[in-house]
Amino acid sequence: MIERERTRDIIISNSNILIDIHSHCGYGHFNVIKRRYPSTQSVVDLASKTKSAGIEYVVSFPFPGSSYYFDIPESAKGNLHVPNPIEEFPYHFANRQLFYEVSLFGKGRILPFANIYPQHEEQKQADYLEQLAKEKVLFGLKLHTLATQYSALSLSNSPFLEIARHYSLPVLIHSGPDKNSDPMNIVKLAEQYTDIRFCIAHAARFEKNVFDYLTDNGLKNIFLDTSPFLSITKLTPLDIERGVGGCKLNLSYNKPMQALVELCQIAPEFVVWGTDEPWTTITDDHQGKILLKAKYEDEVSLLQSLPENLKKKIAHDNSTRFLFGE
Repeated sequence: MIERERTRDIIISNSNILIDIHSHCGYGHFNVIKRRYPSTQSVVDLASKTKSAGIEYVVSFPFPGSSYYFDIPESAKGNLHVPNPIEEFPYHFANRQLFYEVSLFGKGRILPFANIYPQHEEQKQADYLEQLAKEKVLFGLKLHTLATQYSALSLSNSPFLEIARHYSLPVLIHSGPDKNSDPMNIVKLAEQYTDIRFCIAHAARFEKNVFDYLTDNGLKNIFLDTSPFLSITKLTPLDIERGVGGCKLNLSYNKPMQALVELCQIAPEFVVWGTDEPWTTITDDHQGKILLKAKYEDEVSLLQSLPENLKKKIAHDNSTRFLFGE
């Protein structure tokens, strides 16, 4: 049986299966330049970590940066769209390597998503993605709005969403404090394309207006992942103190397990569990200091500490609906 269909049947038939909806594999050249951790993770490493921690399936996609427009001196300054293409189209090498390594070392455990890059050689990207979709090895699409410097709304009328619609593929999108990563952009896109499933990464930075809007309007095609929960709960009080972003949810940020329970109670149908591995440990861009030193097992332990019904809800039931529409 074809990989995506076989995996769907296995997951749907066993409600005890736990799914990590957000991780990365590959090489982060931008992190190397900026002296920032993490910079690499292999499919073999990720498969080993998840197996050891008791997580049956993990969604993964390449590191955010693309070598298509990658001029090293300019990238070091933060100018990401300086032409110096060494590949045919954005993420060609990174996506190709991910699917190759998964075919060798990650089958039956790693569910690969392909990175997409709006406004740059879209049709070439789409042709490659369609080939993966027809082979039934493509599980979804990922847009990193900070790395590409394009908002979720840039996907409107793109061939990427046509592929997502035609093959019933989910789309996961980064959210953050910068203008392009405003989580409300993802909500607006989901309203335009109600037949496509979207996930807002990093719990929409706990922006209260996003959660209020979702609960008030009852959108059925949008989800929010928790990745990486230990980090975002630690850093959110600093955002509040500095006035970064809008009004935040009133959660127990200094008690991650309690905060996760509270988040599940606020948005029980929207929350899916993810770790952002290897971004469970992160460093400060400017000083190189460790902001949070956590392991994959720490995020799993947090999940396992939840009441059984909540754990199943966010790490199986909601994740299954996001991945397969079931």
